[in-house]
Amino acid sequence: MLTLSINTVFFVSILVTIPHEKILAQEENPEMQKLLDEADSLVNQTKYQEAITYYDNALSIDPKNVVALQGKALALQWLGKNEDAINYFDKALEIDQKNIFLLYSKGLALEGLGRYEEAISYYDKALEIDPNFVDALYSKGFALNSLSSALHDPARGEEAISSFDKALGIDPANINALYGKGLALHNYGNYEEAISYFDKALEIFPDDVNVLNSKGWALNDANRYEEAITYFDKVLALYPDDIDALTGKAVTLHDIGRIQDAITYYDKLLNINPNDVFSLGGKGVALDNLGRHEEAISYYDKALVIDPKNVYALYNKGIALDKLGRYKEAVTYYDKVLKIDPNDVDALNNKIAALGKLTPDFTPTSFSGNAYDHLQYTYVSTSLNATSTTTTTRDAATCENIQKLVDTALKLKPDDVKILTNAGKNLAQKCGKYQESISYYDKALTVNATYVPALYNKGISLEEIGNHEEAKTLFDKAKELDPTYKGEFIVGPPRLSEPLPSPI
Repeated sequence: MLTLSINTVFFVSILVTIPHEKILAQEENPEMQKLLDEADSLVNQTKYQEAITYYDNALSIDPKNVVALQGKALALQWLGKNEDAINYFDKALEIDQKNIFLLYSKGLALEGLGRYEEAISYYDKALEIDPNFVDALYSKGFALNSLSSALHDPARGEEAISSFDKALGIDPANINALYGKGLALHNYGNYEEAISYFDKALEIFPDDVNVLNSKGWALNDANRYEEAITYFDKVLALYPDDIDALTGKAVTLHDIGRIQDAITYYDKLLNINPNDVFSLGGKGVALDNLGRHEEAISYYDKALVIDPKNVYALYNKGIALDKLGRYKEAVTYYDKVLKIDPNDVDALNNKIAALGKLTPDFTPTSFSGNAYDHLQYTYVSTSLNATSTTTTTRDAATCENIQKLVDTALKLKPDDVKILTNAGKNLAQKCGKYQESISYYDKALTVNATYVPALYNKGISLEEIGNHEEAKTLFDKAKELDPTYKGEFIVGPPRLSEPLPSPI
């Protein structure tokens, strides 16, 4: 199964339409009443732009009419013009500061702009007036959930679940609260419990697309891949071009190794939006995993034209270049990632590996004939012109540079077996420091006693210091676990980026 670095939960807020009879008491002015009724009728037909014309006509009669101000704000909000909507909510709130629906609606508009803290403050203002206002409770939950995801803050996730629970305590069958709690639990990694809440929501609305998709993602993360596909397929049977379902199915197919099928779904997504960076990158990863590295690079390049600082495309292009033996170019792409995120451990590790491949090997001399024949090892040079006691390198500056990268990476992730193994391999292969390299391999094997690269490369260092019997034991164990491994540097797999959430 392909290892993917992806957060597959969509953290979204549901825009809830407020029944028009709840906006405010209707006006007594007949002309005003007629305009507002007509606007209301157009809104019910989702003709929001036309409705705005009637609200504007009403406001030309009375610029401080709260019903018209709020109606226009809601119409703008439904058109996705949240900034403009907030302007009209504010005008209405200047007149009616305690209007619970104005406060709530402004919160939704702020949430739609990603201004979650501000949105929560307006939901709280509404809840001060009515603590049992269910819409404000679950909408606050969505905002808290989004903050938890964005800030990696578990405390916010706990608050989100609490808010959803309060809503469900008042209305146990509220689909938005059930759905929201499912998302929050998913965010926590409680996939099975999340699925149970999505199921409760689906008992009420079996064909709710958002819940079906979210259950699909939860099943995917619970490693129930075939079931996940069935839920994405349910959505696609209703809406063949649903972006979330197509994305989910592409990722799940990718996860279970059906790479060519995954490409089919990335292509469907790219037919809908040729500039979809996620799908361009996803197809690139799929092609890379099929060994089609040049084609993969062409898709990463397309993604980088659209988003030059996309760390996934930069990182994955580095890996593809590395696989093509273009190590110097690979280093430049890992450096671009590290300029954006100096703490990207995978980029640090891959740069360590690429630098190791770029510099000349320190030639080992003391392999026993039996060990060499046993391994058919390709690492040994035919020109045995150095001594095993030498501890200098042909490139001391490179050794020092690599050591600095190793130290940085291990501060961030001290138990990463890839970094520890690459560190040891560089010390031995590039610097001739075999005894020091063994300490890195031992740390890796403490984390994972069956990690073949550490076993194998420790054997090489043991050969160099003359410990042939222990080396042979490690070679035998490595060969038994993975007969194909030949001592290569360890480069991490391509990473699939996070699908962007779709508005609901």
